Amino acid sequence: KDIDLRKATYVVFDIETTGLSSERDKIIEISAVKVSNMQISGEFSSFVNPGQKLSQFTTSLTSITDQDLIGAPNIDEALLKFLSFVEDAILVAHNASFDMGHIYANMKRLGIKAQTFPVIDTLNIARYFYNQDLKRYNLKAVAKLFKVKLEQHHRATDDAMATANIFIQMLSDLLKKGIENHQDINKTIQLNEAWRHGFTNHINVIVQNQVGYKNLFKLISDTLTDHFYDGPRLLKQTIETYREGLLFGSGCYKGMVFEAALNKSKDDLRRAILFYDYIEVQPPIAYRHLKSDLGPDADLIIESMIKDIISIAKEENKLVIATGDVHYLNESDAIYRDIYIRTKLVGGGTHDLARYD
Repeated sequence: KDIDLRKATYVVFDIETTGLSSERDKIIEISAVKVSNMQISGEFSSFVNPGQKLSQFTTSLTSITDQDLIGAPNIDEALLKFLSFVEDAILVAHNASFDMGHIYANMKRLGIKAQTFPVIDTLNIARYFYNQDLKRYNLKAVAKLFKVKLEQHHRATDDAMATANIFIQMLSDLLKKGIENHQDINKTIQLNEAWRHGFTNHINVIVQNQVGYKNLFKLISDTLTDHFYDGPRLLKQTIETYREGLLFGSGCYKGMVFEAALNKSKDDLRRAILFYDYIEVQPPIAYRHLKSDLGPDADLIIESMIKDIISIAKEENKLVIATGDVHYLNESDAIYRDIYIRTKLVGGGTHDLARYD
């Protein structure tokens, strides 16, 4: 929005939740720090009673217990107090799409008048302006770069305060670069840089005809030359340029459609589906590695997600096909897939399926 960054008031906030999904999971803590004139000028913090017992995973991650939530306000009361604290400030968060997704989803559920907040994401600022100094962009890594104390990570109070102190330094740097208006932040991030630091999703491509065959190789060439960064990357605008003669499918659990079904709203899922020519769903066993994260109702959640994908795809007149997320043809080749999954990734970490036997 057209807002002077020097004169603006900011509310730097963080939430803790029972899980990643803005549709299924509940907010259990909201904390915020108000920043005016490059100084902390106010604080807000509230536990939120989710109306259910916390999982062991949630408690171990956040240190929040069921006992902590006794007597805490429900989300309707806590959210209204938070929004009253925000007023007309710019909202700031680290990985803002997650926090804002939960805020907007709860506003919609509670019938709170829809409004679009001006937002700044410190994760994106870190990616685009500090990528020479950072290998990782999580809050802990960014706090270390800015020499900001982060005492109890994954508690909203500590995360919000740390993010506020990081943001004050970031804001100072932005102003020094001549970025003085809220709408100038995205304008400054050049498209030829942004693609390097975004999250990626899998996609499947089927050739329809000879034109598509040629366009497929144009796409492959682009990903391996102009847009190769930690692996080949295929940009949406490149797809649109060479879409003729090709069919694009939504892929597996790493695709944009399944990601939206898993963690985002129905509206987000619908927007994701609209991009593809056909929508793929796999049998529930293909998502079994997610069960430990989804808890005791994992089977029901997975079944519900598959039904949501099919239902919305049909509403949008998209062809739905059942696939197997197959990575080898012969059973004897399974060992090669297992080796690949269990091999450490370049730069550290393991494949998503490595923990599943």
